[in-house]
Amino acid sequence: MYLSEHTGDASGPSLVYLWVPDVDRIAADLGADVEQVPWARECEVTDPDGNRVRVATAT
Repeated sequence: MYLSEHTGDASGPSLVYLWVPDVDRIAADLGADVEQVPWARECEVTDPDGNRVRVATAT
């Protein structure tokens, strides 16, 4: 994955969605709550610039 901050590449804030084998472990490391949605268990964190990273494990 390549994330760019070059002017004109993309407008922010943005979202990155990552699929992982164990969202509960990642959520614990991030201090985030896990939510059950129809397609996965997922958590989300936001950086100081408003960019979001959502991490999920398929159900």
